[in-house]
Amino acid sequence: LTSFLVRGYAWIVVLDANGILTSPLVGLGVTRNPIQLVYNWIGVYIGMIQIMLPFMILPLYNNILAIDWRIDRAAKSMGAGPFRRFVLVFLPLCASGIRSGCLLVFLLSVGFYITPAVLGGLSDVTLAMLIETQVTQLVNWGFAGAAAMILLIATFGTYLLLGRGVRLDAMFSGTSDREPIHFNQLPSAGSGEKPVPTRVLYSAVGMFDRTPLAGAMKPTAYAVATFVLLALFLPSALVTIMAFNSGDVLRFPPPGYSFRWFQNYLQTESWIDATLLSLRVAALTALFGTLLGMLAAFGVSRARGMVRAFTLSIMLSPLIVPPIVLGVALYQP
Repeated sequence: LTSFLVRGYAWIVVLDANGILTSPLVGLGVTRNPIQLVYNWIGVYIGMIQIMLPFMILPLYNNILAIDWRIDRAAKSMGAGPFRRFVLVFLPLCASGIRSGCLLVFLLSVGFYITPAVLGGLSDVTLAMLIETQVTQLVNWGFAGAAAMILLIATFGTYLLLGRGVRLDAMFSGTSDREPIHFNQLPSAGSGEKPVPTRVLYSAVGMFDRTPLAGAMKPTAYAVATFVLLALFLPSALVTIMAFNSGDVLRFPPPGYSFRWFQNYLQTESWIDATLLSLRVAALTALFGTLLGMLAAFGVSRARGMVRAFTLSIMLSPLIVPPIVLGVALYQP
């Protein structure tokens, strides 16, 4: 829910040559010169992975909740250890969630614009960035339209080829009301405990408790889980700290702390106007979206069979249409 643009600039603070990631390496003598991890393809990959992680977690999380863990107990009763159950039982049951998550992340990444534009270099130009340049700078509508059409064909073509059996609506909706997962025992009936992402992420580590590799794998699994949580939380934390920066450039740690930027914000009319406009746009969008969405959801819920499936696919298709394509379609030259 954090703005992609905010997270992009937060990663600049982390990945810059003088950022919090490379500066300690120079100070410890690991490298003589600062490592440039931003304004190149490395920064784009790091920023994109961080942004797309939730889109991989959501379909897989819904898939995990729908698993019937009596199958795991049956495998355990027949002598299968935790590792064999993980490979031969758990992973096959997660196959649909993995396929849905991979497809969704790929389709969203193909047409993504903000993060490559903020973190990428001048030579790292994606198709979405090329389309934006043709529209806003070169005013070459023919080339922009052709590139947008190619991007749209690539997106829907990938979905048609690889999306067999993948339901868009199942990616974002709960598919089961089962109890939270436990890898070594069945969930207790009627506990009422609701799963949270942190518990789900760390509970996977329990799979390796009784394997021969438990001593090596469990610390590694905990380290990976902790790293994922920190990566998801880090940009928001950095933006909060940098808001109190007394300097004029993005630098961490800040040279000092003050409220100067909050004072400038409150005293600048254009910033206040921009904030009010953003709130007004969000409020009106939510209002009209709620009214139209309620009617649309009611109508779809009354449909049956192929009609409902087709209607849901049409309604959810904008999820996989690159935003830059929608922008070109709605833009008035």
